[in-house]
Amino acid sequence: MAGRIVRTIAVAACALLVLTTSPAAQPDAGSGMMQLNVKNVSVQEVLKLIAESGDFNLAIGGGVKGQVTLFVDEMAPRDLLDVVVGIIDAAYIEENGVIWVMSKENYESIYGQKFVDNLVTRTFTLKQAKVKEIMPTLKSLLGDKAVITPDLAGNMIRVKTSPKLMKEVAQVLAAIDKPTLTRAYQLQSMPAEMAAGLLGKMLSEQATIIEDPINQRLVINSSEFELDQVGDILGMLDVGGGITSTVLTVGYAQADTLANALRLHLTPDVGQIYSDSRSRKIVVVDYPQVVDIITHLAAEFDVPLRQVLIEAKIIQVATSKEVATGIDWAVLQDQMNLTGTFPALATTSPGFRGDFGDLASKNYQIVVEALETYGDTKLLSSPRLMVVDGGSGLIHVGSQVPYKTIDTRETAAGTINQFETVVIIDVGVKLEVEVNIQGDDMIAMKVRPEVSAVVGESDGIPIVDASTVDSSLLIQNGNTVILGGLIKDETRTMREGVPILSSIPIIKYLFSHIVEKDMQGELVILLTPRIMTGREAHEQKYEF
Repeated sequence: MAGRIVRTIAVAACALLVLTTSPAAQPDAGSGMMQLNVKNVSVQEVLKLIAESGDFNLAIGGGVKGQVTLFVDEMAPRDLLDVVVGIIDAAYIEENGVIWVMSKENYESIYGQKFVDNLVTRTFTLKQAKVKEIMPTLKSLLGDKAVITPDLAGNMIRVKTSPKLMKEVAQVLAAIDKPTLTRAYQLQSMPAEMAAGLLGKMLSEQATIIEDPINQRLVINSSEFELDQVGDILGMLDVGGGITSTVLTVGYAQADTLANALRLHLTPDVGQIYSDSRSRKIVVVDYPQVVDIITHLAAEFDVPLRQVLIEAKIIQVATSKEVATGIDWAVLQDQMNLTGTFPALATTSPGFRGDFGDLASKNYQIVVEALETYGDTKLLSSPRLMVVDGGSGLIHVGSQVPYKTIDTRETAAGTINQFETVVIIDVGVKLEVEVNIQGDDMIAMKVRPEVSAVVGESDGIPIVDASTVDSSLLIQNGNTVILGGLIKDETRTMREGVPILSSIPIIKYLFSHIVEKDMQGELVILLTPRIMTGREAHEQKYEF
């Protein structure tokens, strides 16, 4: 009996997971190949095994869930990580020596951009240059177009970017990773001390700059790649002939974008402009009066983006079936301090219409008291959302409904692989908002409310009933807009009986009974947008 139990456990374990690491992983941790065969295994367990085999630190966010089925032979742990993240439709990023795996929604919320997974990864081993010394130059050249991970111990750089940009990265590293050279530069009009100070902010730590103020020369030791850059920069700045230069420090804008906007105001064939995204500096060379104008323009352009704080209150009003058309806002207009009209929208589904209006008063209690004349009123949520000018945001009050799908893929060798994926559907109340600030006191909003619920399923896939409407509004800063008419039928179990006696404990059962009553639930959404300006003006700093 004991022997049969042992054999059963062993067979089950083998069926669940087979994991081996090739001997090639021994001399260089993280570079070995993996064989991974799993079926219906928690994605957290699979990621843990990959991290252990690849010898790297891994953190998994709470939104990463599901089960994975994989049959993989001879694949690098980092590549296998990409496969698993793709299967569960998640995202990841490497920071401070830790790979963070999270949902795509969390990634976009934290980093302000969508996760792009059609990237390639390549590791470069440097022979001459030091990784620590060239990292500032490499980040300045690539900006946010690539994820660069240094390995100081192995003097290696791991780059993740698009295939097209990867070729450029290889060319740049080939140019940098060469023995250092020494060159002398004769200056025409720019003081040697000024030129050395400017170049010191742009070159890598491996560069050595020697000033010769008597002979107006600079002697620089660095890679051939950086020395060529020095020649281009000095050729642009050291022009003489009454020309002056200044260095602007960019506070809020992107240095490259701001430089392109300012370039239009330079003197043709004379003025030059150079931007460095790493140090957030812009160098302007032109006649003194033009430099003054560009400095003023830069201060006007380099201001913080305005934002809109949206305060929302989502209220549910339970009305009887007799109120078939929902709340009549035209009638309530006399009871509240409302401006605007309340046209009925075209019916998009049975029992659905929409009404809109501005509420000048900040007192929400006025609205609540008026709504209580139609039925029981309940505040579901009071979310707050900050949206940058020209951006969009989403408020969701409800739940997430998961279901599984199976993805079948055939490899070049003819092997059929099946991947099980968990798909999440948001149901409840969703409110998508786009904002654009117009002038100093008006806000243009595109609003799309949606009320949804799962009403059944087909082949294991939930059937969702949803009501939506799109609307464009123009609201004064600080005013409140009311969205109503999102009506849903529902059946409620209620207790009815003799007043007072039916509410006394124990004896209430003698004077009351349970009934099922057809009700209508109408959602009322109150939105109050407020313009948040931050700093009213940015004092542009500059140095000579």
